[in-house]
Amino acid sequence: MSLKSVPPEAPPRETVRKFLDALGSGRVLDALDTFAIDAVVRDANGNEHRRMREIAKFVNRLTPQPLQIENIQEDRDTVTAIVRSGAGGKGRRMRHTYTVGGGRLQSLRIEGIRGRSGRRPLPR
Repeated sequence: MSLKSVPPEAPPRETVRKFLDALGSGRVLDALDTFAIDAVVRDANGNEHRRMREIAKFVNRLTPQPLQIENIQEDRDTVTAIVRSGAGGKGRRMRHTYTVGGGRLQSLRIEGIRGRSGRRPLPR
């Protein structure tokens, strides 16, 4: 009997991109699939959503809309992304700080950003 080989873990940045792509496309189940079962999300209002049931309620309340990644940086298991929501990139700018482990999102902190950075969006 042979064991199936485990695919190598995706880089944290790719896990975040997978989540943002699914969320921006309205694919809620794919977005939720990127989270660890015991993950924690702190939204822009400071509300904390713990574990999959609360995170699913939070994600289901979001209106599907295009998301544009303006900047993404990875430092070991932490990924910080500047994300603009809304058609044409004219929506709100938010800073998402993710902790990734085992190929899953362990935590996400969302913070609003005021003003413009003058940075161009990164190619996808």
